[in-house]
Amino acid sequence: MVRQGVYLSAKKLMDTASGILRGFGFSEEDSRIAAKVLVDTDARGVSSHGVVALPNYVQQVKKGGIDPKAQIKIVSESGSVCLMDGCNGLGQLSGAKATLHAIELAKKFGSSVVSVKNGSHYGAGAYYAMMCAENDMIGIAISNSTPVIGVPGSKGPAIGNNPISIAAPTANGTPIVLDMALSIVAVGKMMNMYKEGKEIPDGWVFDSEGMPSKDPNDLDRGGSASAFGGYKGYGIAVMAEILSSILPGAGVAEQLKDWILYPEEPSRLGYFIMAIDISKMRDVREFKQDVSSFTDGLHNRPKAVGTDRLLIPGEIENEIMERSEQNGIWIPDHAYAKLVNLAKEVGLEVEDISSKGD
Repeated sequence: MVRQGVYLSAKKLMDTASGILRGFGFSEEDSRIAAKVLVDTDARGVSSHGVVALPNYVQQVKKGGIDPKAQIKIVSESGSVCLMDGCNGLGQLSGAKATLHAIELAKKFGSSVVSVKNGSHYGAGAYYAMMCAENDMIGIAISNSTPVIGVPGSKGPAIGNNPISIAAPTANGTPIVLDMALSIVAVGKMMNMYKEGKEIPDGWVFDSEGMPSKDPNDLDRGGSASAFGGYKGYGIAVMAEILSSILPGAGVAEQLKDWILYPEEPSRLGYFIMAIDISKMRDVREFKQDVSSFTDGLHNRPKAVGTDRLLIPGEIENEIMERSEQNGIWIPDHAYAKLVNLAKEVGLEVEDISSKGD
């Protein structure tokens, strides 16, 4: 199946996304910060968390779930540990500002943890982990989310997909990036397989009675998804919930409000951001060279029959980013159409937006 979409220059996509946010009450600075998170996410090929999400964020603003005037603030700070309040602002803003503060603290103390309460959906966690890697640090970003994963052997969803992102710098300039949710496979992928008439493997979905199902629509009928690795993935989801939500005092599991289904309600999400300053442990250049040597070894392992190439975490997205810089950023047609409609709604000029030129 050929994916339908258009290519936009990063500048035009930035200008359009930030202009839309300004039109709905965000400041110039906040609009640029949030737009960069979305645009960079699309540039890495993660279109599910890029500008396609803007209409839902705008709906939250209109309905009251997100405050465009929120002043994200520090609640408490002790040495390298900080608690921030997202004040129900846009998640990309609280995520980026929390990460910037984590980087500042890590430069001073060697490592840091910044936790956030009253957050909103912050998009792709990789962006925040990569912010740390760009500053010669190892970054870890975790967010909780509304329940979709079940406790093994139970009925119904109990815990979120709780995405975890970790990034480390390398000698070649492109970081190693782990960016993963915790279900055995993305819910969106299951839905696409189902729509295409493909069979859903056993163990991916369970119905409301906790029995195996072949229908991902059971997730909307009280069913649940399986964590990757069974009880091991479930265990990671539990710890991710403790770090991202219970630690800062954010909403936990069923206390959360789905940002798409309940745009009028604050989401109450929590984040855990950790930054580790490599230079406080060893020479940064040597560290990055050792990481690159290690990943070169992984690339050069003997290949099994039928394997074309061996990959490391984040490699595909890094390659897409390079192509985006050369050819423009690919946006799905449905996301582009909604972007144009939002731009018109706030009075932005939308002529020629899909041109690749600046």
